[in-house]
This record gives sequence, C-alpha cells and structure tokens, in this order.
Amino acid sequence: MDQALLKTYARFAVRNAINVQKGQTLIINCPIEGAFFARMCAQEAYAAGAKDVVVHYADERLSRIRMEGAEKAVLEDIKPWMVDRYMEYAQNPLDVCRLAIYAEDPEIYKGLDTQKVDAANRAYSAALQPWRILSMANRMQWCVLSIPTEAWAVKVFPDKSPADAVESLWQAIFATSRMDAADPAAAWEAHIKTTAKRVDQLNAWR
Repeated sequence: MDQALLKTYARFAVRNAINVQKGQTLIINCPIEGAFFARMCAQEAYAAGAKDVVVHYADERLSRIRMEGAEKAVLEDIKPWMVDRYMEYAQNPLDVCRLAIYAEDPEIYKGLDTQKVDAANRAYSAALQPWRILSMANRMQWCVLSIPTEAWAVKVFPDKSPADAVESLWQAIFATSRMDAADPAAAWEAHIKTTAKRVDQLNAWR
C-alpha cells in the first residue's frame, strides 16, 4: 500500500473527519488486522491534543468460533462492562469522540444457525443503544471508515491473488475517500457543496 496515502488517511480521519480536540478521549473500534492503522490514528490523536486514546479490537474469526460454540442464552447475555466501557466516557459527550474502523467479512457467519446469530446481534445492538443514540444524535464527534482485510478484499476482487486483492481494495478506498487528491480536505469540501446543491434541487422538485 502507499504509505504516504495511508498516513494522509489516518491524519484526515483524526484531524478533519472527527476533528479531535485538545483534552478529548478518542475511542477506536478496529479489527485486529488493522492494529497498525489504529496505532497511526492514535499517534495523530495525541498529536492533536487528545487526552487519551482507547482502542477496542475485534476478532471476527474468534467471534465465529464463539457464535458456533456458545449457547444462544450465553450470546444474549450482554454483561454490563461491555456497555460501561463506552458509557463511562460519555458522561459529557463533548469529552469523547469515536472512530469506527470497519472491515468485516460479509460471510463470516455463513452456514451457522441464523436464528442464533440474529438473536446475538439483536441483544448486543439493544445493549449498545444508549451509546448509538449519542452518535446518531450528533452529540459527539464520530466517523466510520474502512480498511481492507484479506477476507473482504478477495470477495471484491475474486480474480486476484489475496495480496493483489488487498492492494486493489486499498487503492479503491483511497480514491473513494479522496485521499489521492492533491488536497483531500478541499476535495471533500467541494464534494459536500456539490451534494448540498443536489439536495436543494431535489427538494425544489419535491
């Protein structure tokens, strides 16, 4: 991958997309495969004046093992600490911001009991609803972005080798996120203005 674009991506996420402020805590959710990128974002956050950076790693392969092996009642039993690790930082939403680094195998649970998977997902989603409300109500700064994983990349580029598929997905993400522009911030500003004009026109057309 292009290391210069990767650094630009991390910097833009922290400095522009989230706009981390001095004294804030940044919470990062990241797949374990993206630990290197979470570290880059953490460095940028501290450089921007963040008080602390807290990273929660996800291991989807382990999640599949647990989903397959644990009983439904266990999967639905969301312990308080799983919610508290977020909500303890949200006493004042202005003191915390959130970065979700999204990279999942869309078929990670393929072949498993769909009722058990759905029940587990519903229980976790319901437990995290207070945290989600803070984000969706824009009471805190937040951003969702993507990075490639091999499992995802080979589904997007099935005719390529795993390594080439990952590289191709990186390039697609850099292009889509405008990180390959001479000035990514200016490119995003232009995109936002163009989108706003289209929204206004659609509304005018009812």
